[in-house]
Amino acid sequence: MSTAEKVRELLTAPDPQPTWGDVRPWVMDRKAPTGMCPDEAFRQPAASKRRLPWETILVVDDDPWVLALARDILAGEGYHVLEAPDGEDALRIAEGYAGPIHLLLTDVVMPAMNGQKLADLLRSIRRETEVLFMSAFTTELLADYGVNSGDPVITKPFTLPGLTHKVRKILDCQSPFARSGGEGGWP
Repeated sequence: MSTAEKVRELLTAPDPQPTWGDVRPWVMDRKAPTGMCPDEAFRQPAASKRRLPWETILVVDDDPWVLALARDILAGEGYHVLEAPDGEDALRIAEGYAGPIHLLLTDVVMPAMNGQKLADLLRSIRRETEVLFMSAFTTELLADYGVNSGDPVITKPFTLPGLTHKVRKILDCQSPFARSGGEGGWP
């Protein structure tokens, strides 16, 4: 079984969800190429996609494995991905990037600057940017880091379809009033 087939099996499995411990040993070892899924069979052909995303996503996580996984999933779906290992680097990237940043995908618990603080600072310089938090912690613990119960959060470990669906749902939401629970609730 190729690496791409193993990744596809893990990330698309409906139940039980994979853990990072399941993925790391054979997908993200240091001997692997820099692209997480070098096997082109894993990538969805452009013709079969409903549309090619044009949005830019800034991904921030202090765990290099999670950062690489999120980057590869989103880039594989056609998004332009900017990446940073911490909040300070993310702010530098955001200040220096000429185009719009449509979504900030950030870990909540990080050293120096947590995800909520990063989101607040980024929104002050880039009002157009939506935010999706990611965390392996419970909702109760996230409140200690300033994340509100209504804020969009994806739980780690996430699946490929879970991440891409959540990102698309947030980016497709045009009205800021939808955050307060529009049809179907906030993503």
